[in-house]
This record gives sequence, C-alpha cells and structure tokens, in this order.
Amino acid sequence: MQNSTDLIIEALGKVQGLYNITILNDDDKKQILELEDENNIGVFACLSKKVMLALSHDSTFRQPAGSLVMLTPQGIILPALPFPEIKEANAVSSSPSRKVHDYLISRHGMKVAADHATLLIGFDA
Repeated sequence: MQNSTDLIIEALGKVQGLYNITILNDDDKKQILELEDENNIGVFACLSKKVMLALSHDSTFRQPAGSLVMLTPQGIILPALPFPEIKEANAVSSSPSRKVHDYLISRHGMKVAADHATLLIGFDA
C-alpha cells in the first residue's frame, strides 16, 4: 500500500513540465540550510515542513502561483508560494538559489536541460 508521500510523488510525475522528483533527507536539508541565501524565506519555509522534495521544471510548467520576488522595507525577499498541485498537506514551494540548484543537480544526479530550473516543495504529509 502506498503512503501519502508516494501518492503525491506519483501525481506530480504526471504534471506537465515536472521532472527529477526526489525526496530530500536530513543531510540534504542541512546542506540547503547552509547554502541558501538568507533572503530566500521560501526555501526556509520548505525546510520547516515534514517532507521536502526537490524537482526540476521546464518552461511548459505552469506560471508561479504568486510573485517570485517581494520588495519589503528590509529589502528583496523570495517568498514561499502555494503549490496547488498538492491540495492537502499545507504545501509550499520555492525557487532555490544557484548554489542550492547546483548542489541538488550534483547530489541527486538530476538530468536537466538548459531551460530547466529547480524547485523545492515542502509539505506536511
């Protein structure tokens, strides 16, 4: 019998433009915490969730479900965005920095084309 995380991964595998879906472990999360820019609060929101996935997407994937960049009195921040493909489990998503992107590709052997970007998703399954 599949658990809810397996079902979510299976469903994401059917979404247009998503590839390389990988569950991140505690070591990955620690490395991301060290590498990520402090203004990328979306990544830190993903890190706070019970389950965290890394994946890549191409230009055929839908537009973001919100603004990727916000200007605040403290400066520019990158917020967490809703991830409507995962309706349950308080899912949020974020685009990681280039350092985290490179780490994910190297660590997980992601096959990415020039037009692919990485994406992090966190949820409470």
